[in-house]
Amino acid sequence: MGRSNPSAAAQAAIDALAAQGVRVTVVQGDVANAADVTRALAAHADPARPVRGVIHAAGVLDDGALTQQTWSRFTTVLAPKVLGAWHLHTQTQALALDFFILYSSIASLIGSRGQTNHAAANSFLDALAHMRRAAGQPALSINWGAWSEVGAAVANDVAARVAAEGMGTIAPAEGMQLVEALLHSERVQAGVLPVEWPRLLRHLVGENQPSFFAEVATQRPAARRHTHAPVAPNGAVEAQAVAAGNAPPDIIQRLLQAPPQRRAALLLEHVRAITGRVLALPVARIDDEAPLNALGLDSLMAVELRNLLGAELAIKRRLPATLAFDYPNVAAITGYLVTQLDLLPPAAAPEAAQPPGNTVSPSAGRDMNSMLDSLEDLSDEEVERLLAQKMTGD
Repeated sequence: MGRSNPSAAAQAAIDALAAQGVRVTVVQGDVANAADVTRALAAHADPARPVRGVIHAAGVLDDGALTQQTWSRFTTVLAPKVLGAWHLHTQTQALALDFFILYSSIASLIGSRGQTNHAAANSFLDALAHMRRAAGQPALSINWGAWSEVGAAVANDVAARVAAEGMGTIAPAEGMQLVEALLHSERVQAGVLPVEWPRLLRHLVGENQPSFFAEVATQRPAARRHTHAPVAPNGAVEAQAVAAGNAPPDIIQRLLQAPPQRRAALLLEHVRAITGRVLALPVARIDDEAPLNALGLDSLMAVELRNLLGAELAIKRRLPATLAFDYPNVAAITGYLVTQLDLLPPAAAPEAAQPPGNTVSPSAGRDMNSMLDSLEDLSDEEVERLLAQKMTGD
């Protein structure tokens, strides 16, 4: 069942199943509409072949900082998840189901920047699964990370962005194997996420880092990194002796090991790569002198760029909230970061970078530092709102 007709690839898969003797009924409809769900179930109301399982995989995205969200944007995302799952739950009460699988998201477990509506919608799926299981009904909620090759993550080109945060993607064949394994387990909810814990923990910096992670994962030596956290026999995530976040980020190690005259160039490459991830653009398309807003940077991306650079470079003082606007291209940002990292010898280090076109007196500099301290107290959503106003000239 789907809102649109099967795509060419989906139809080919349906035809292949039919060739093997599988009976496939295709119903066009919106799972958020109760009447459409009733019609879909009626189309398969064959006493000899009753419905024995449900897989709810519907969902849409409408990302944006919380302060930029509206209730209509929330309902767009909530409808297929909340209403759709509820209609399937209520209208299959009389059926003897073997399984009831809900495709949830890792966003409802660890959060996802700009996806408050998505996290809320999938939290409902998780709660529904627990409610069904408590009532003695089959239920499994799978908190998926991003899939490769198919789905919304591919359509929105998020692979590079999640990779920058330490998360990988799930190949469809691997995902289906995991569905089968989870179906044979007793779990009511399971998170599936290829993850490099040290990088993810570095990304979730400061007060934003959930304390939950301090209990389930710690950093392991670089030679023993895995794409997932190994599970001990008792089900707990294996702990290592090295405390999370103690090792310096990879880019810092590379900068320290490089000759001083090469460090600025290495840093420029890193800033260019991070900018490409945020903008979802190939690095080859990032002109170091091009204005970032001309490349598609919006206020939400500006916050993400600031946070990623700060986490990757482990800068003690939080980067300015208006970094991407005060230093509006890759070259300017790199020049500013060179002065903050203090990686160049005194003779080669440029004077403290200032936003292009500005001359700041010592007293004005103190006032600016005071303003930056105030901005550091703002949430990312408040910063995003201020940057959005700056972009529109308000």
